[in-house]
Amino acid sequence: VNVTDLRLDAGRYLVCYNVRNTTWVPQPQPLDVFGASGFSTTPALLLRDVDWLIAVRGHGLGPGDAIALVAGADEACAAAVYAPVYTHNVTALEAVTVDGVSTVNVTRPVRLPAGPYTVCYRLFAHAERDDTDPVWVMVGDPLEVLPGAGAYSVAPAQAADNTLF
Repeated sequence: VNVTDLRLDAGRYLVCYNVRNTTWVPQPQPLDVFGASGFSTTPALLLRDVDWLIAVRGHGLGPGDAIALVAGADEACAAAVYAPVYTHNVTALEAVTVDGVSTVNVTRPVRLPAGPYTVCYRLFAHAERDDTDPVWVMVGDPLEVLPGAGAYSVAPAQAADNTLF
């Protein structure tokens, strides 16, 4: 049996085969799809020129992998090879796997100007291939770094009779 053009999220899957349209028989080996499936940031609200951290989750993530941020929303992650605004190589201390779910907690803070950014991830297995550039894959939706407060001055509102409120 050959299945083509099937896209699965990162994770471990049980593969079953239907015997003569009667019963489903599980196959002895699971199907592992390695890669990043999502990310989160701390804090959740990202402000211009303020440090923040990123954590990526998925299946089979580990040391030697890499994270890159590319300026712009929905940018092709191929740009991570040529023009990333941030890159980080994952260390053994940052990668944790519990019950088959991998999490990479990047310990090096990110600080970027305001704007949209695409999060890209590269598995170590795809780091250095002789036949092609490294394979970077987009993770989740683009993130947005907000302009932030800037230099604002806050004064209480004053009524015509000089009452402050």
